[in-house]
Amino acid sequence: MLTRGEPDEASRIHGPTALEIVDMDSMLRSAQAVLARGERDEASRIYKKMMAADQPPRIRAAALRGLTCAGSGAARLTYIDLLKTKDPAILQMIGAMMADMPGPEATKAFAAALPALGPEAQAGVLAGLAGRGDKEALPAIRKAADSDEPSVQRAAIRAMGSLGDAGNIVPLAALAAREGDVGSAAVASLNRISGPGVNEAMMKAAGEGKAPERVKLIGVLASRGDRAAAPAITTWLKDSDASVRTAACKALGVLGGAEALPLLVERAVAAEGAPERTAAAQALAIVAKGVQDESARTGPIIAALAKAPAAARVELVGVLGRLGGPAALAAVRGQLGGEAAARKAAVRALADWPDAAALADVQALARTETDEGNRTLALRGYVGQAAAAGQGAPATATMLEEAMKLARQPDEKKAVLAILPKFACPEALKLAESAATDPAVAAEAKVAAEKIRKLDKPAPGK
Repeated sequence: MLTRGEPDEASRIHGPTALEIVDMDSMLRSAQAVLARGERDEASRIYKKMMAADQPPRIRAAALRGLTCAGSGAARLTYIDLLKTKDPAILQMIGAMMADMPGPEATKAFAAALPALGPEAQAGVLAGLAGRGDKEALPAIRKAADSDEPSVQRAAIRAMGSLGDAGNIVPLAALAAREGDVGSAAVASLNRISGPGVNEAMMKAAGEGKAPERVKLIGVLASRGDRAAAPAITTWLKDSDASVRTAACKALGVLGGAEALPLLVERAVAAEGAPERTAAAQALAIVAKGVQDESARTGPIIAALAKAPAAARVELVGVLGRLGGPAALAAVRGQLGGEAAARKAAVRALADWPDAAALADVQALARTETDEGNRTLALRGYVGQAAAAGQGAPATATMLEEAMKLARQPDEKKAVLAILPKFACPEALKLAESAATDPAVAAEAKVAAEKIRKLDKPAPGK
C-alpha cells in the first residue's frame, strides 16, 4: 500500500499524474510551514523525500531551495550527492543556489567534493564557490586552475578573479601568458581581482620573472588605470627585453603624463624594431595631446627629428601631423625635402592635418607632386580640408572645383562629387552639371546635381 507522497510504479515510468503533482505541492507547503516553526530537521526530512530522481525538476528545485533555507548538514550532503548527477537541470539549480547555503562548513564541504566530480559539475561548483565570496575555498580553486579539463580550468581562473588576493597574482600571470581562452580568462581575472596589496604585488611581479608574464601584467596595470604604476613603468622603457619595452610604451600611453613625453621620444628614436617604435610613437601622440603648452608638446619631438634614424623620423613626423600647430607644420614641411620615406610621411601628415592650416600645402602638392601615391594623398587631404575649412558653400564649391581639375582618376572625381551636395549652392550645381559630361562619372554627377537642386531649392514665398 502506498503512503501519501510516494509515487506508484506507473508514475515512476510515465512521470507523476496531475493528482500527484497537487499532492507534492501540498507537501511543499507543509515543509515550508514546518520550517517557519523552526523545525529544521523535520523540514529537511520532507524536502529530502521530495528530491527523489522521479520527481519533476520544478519540485526538485523547490525542495533543494527548501533544504538550503533549512541550512542543515543534510542539505550539504544532498547538494554533494546531487552534484554527481549528469542532469544539466540539477547542476544548474545547484550552481544557482550554492551562494545561499550558510556557513563556512558548507564552503569546506563543496571544496572537498570537487576532485570527485565530473567536469561539468566541477565548473558549476567553482562558479558557486566564487559567488559565495568565502576565501576558504581558494586553495581548492587554485588547484582546479591546473586542471587538464579546459572548462574546469577556466571556471577556476574566473573564481580566482572573484576571490583572489595578492597571493594569486603570480599564478594568474603565468596563466595569462598562455594562448587562447585560458590566457584571456586569466587576464580578465587580473583586471578584476582586488584587495589589500594587489596593486603592489602586481607591480612587483611585472618587474621580474618571464617576459611574457611581465608583458601581460604591464597591460593589466594600464587597463586598471593604476597611475601609481607609471613611475615603475617608465623604468621598463629601458628593459633588456623588447616586448617588455613595447608593453611599457603602450601602458604609458594610458597612464603617462607630461613627464613621460621626453622618455617616449627617446624610446621612439632608440627603438630596435617596428613594433616597439610604433608603440612608442602612438603613446607619444596620446601623451602629447594632453600637454597644453605648444612648445612643450611638440618641442622635444621637433628637436629629435635631426638625430633620428629614417624609420624613427617617419614615426615622429606622423605624430607631429596628429598634434598640429605652427611649429609642427614648419617641421613637417621641412621633411618634404628628405628621403622618399620621410617625404611620404610628410605628405601624409599634411593630408591628415587636424585643421585647414595645411590647405595650401596639399593643394600645391596635388598639383606638382610627381609620385602618384603622394599626389593621391595630397588630393585627398585637399578635398577633406576644403570641406572642413568652414568657408561657406560658395567658397567651398570653388575649392572643390579646383579639386576636380586636379583629379586624374574617376575615383578621385567621385570622391569630390560625393561631398558636393553638402555645400548646395548655384556654384556647386554648376560643377555637378559640368561633371555630368564626363562618361566616367556621369551617373554620380547626375545624382549629386539632383541632390543639390533639392537642397538649394528656395523656400516658398521667396
